[in-house]
Amino acid sequence: MSGNQGNNGGQNSYFPITPRALWDWNTEIPGQPQIQGYNTFASGATPTKSGLTPDDIQNYCGVPLYYKGNPPRAVSSQEIIRRIRRYEDLIEQTTGVLLTPTYVASPALRYPELVNSVQVISSSTNGIMNQGVEFDLEDDPYDFRFFSAEDNGWLNLMVRYKPLNIFNSDPTAVKKWAYTYPLLNSFFCVSPDWYVENRKFGYLRIVPSQNVQMLPLFMLQLSVQGYTDSTPGGIFLAYTAGLSENDYNTEFDFVRELICAMTSASLLGSIQGTYNLGLTETATLTDGLQTSFKWDPKGPFANLIANFNSIKDELLEEVKWRVGGFAISTI
Repeated sequence: MSGNQGNNGGQNSYFPITPRALWDWNTEIPGQPQIQGYNTFASGATPTKSGLTPDDIQNYCGVPLYYKGNPPRAVSSQEIIRRIRRYEDLIEQTTGVLLTPTYVASPALRYPELVNSVQVISSSTNGIMNQGVEFDLEDDPYDFRFFSAEDNGWLNLMVRYKPLNIFNSDPTAVKKWAYTYPLLNSFFCVSPDWYVENRKFGYLRIVPSQNVQMLPLFMLQLSVQGYTDSTPGGIFLAYTAGLSENDYNTEFDFVRELICAMTSASLLGSIQGTYNLGLTETATLTDGLQTSFKWDPKGPFANLIANFNSIKDELLEEVKWRVGGFAISTI
């Protein structure tokens, strides 16, 4: 594809972007990048997106985490980390809130000619966008919605992952916004100084930064109105999103408790069966003294698990409300 790129109506030049992954990756095996750590903008890379550790889960749970047996076996740190990651991923998929600084490519550009047309500078030798080098998370491209450009309205778009955040010196969280025109075999890159972001809700709008009457009419139509002979077929978007350490300390300070509650309920559910082996009562005889143990029919940790699940339901709803957004209208 060729790009409609050189300038914005002859006034402001578009700038190319040099994306970089925000997670720690091992890219030694071509085509098989491996995640090594997250949360590099806090106190160094951690094996979980939220920065939670096995000790955090143990302290929150309040019950020794070990499988009963002869001898008892402690739940390993590796297993706890796997469970933390499982529920971090579930929260992200359920709410759209990314729990660690993340570079999102929607989608990744797999051909050098596309990289050139959209004005992305690849730091890889193959000249394309590679996971672990140019971006962390690949998402689907966005469809062009014609109704958002009707009645002389400026285009708007809600991204899938939130909150938008800036983790470098760039002026915006959106790094590149380009429309694809299949019938014209071209891209149109929106000038970065037209981006207007509501970062918390992931809501984007295009607002021209200069007098639009000075723009060539065809460029105005291509960029914002969508009623030329060829309307855009889709949108390429590159942006950074995710919770920062400051978010965890302020408005989203409950998210780590949410992860702890989900992980603790899961772990206790796994180990409680080793305590009563399905029985509701056991008895032991020691030096002529018989001692009976009665278990809750639902399991020895049933009350704790129910409490953690109640906390989970409440806090998961809270996450959704915090990024749910607002009513959108075009005047």
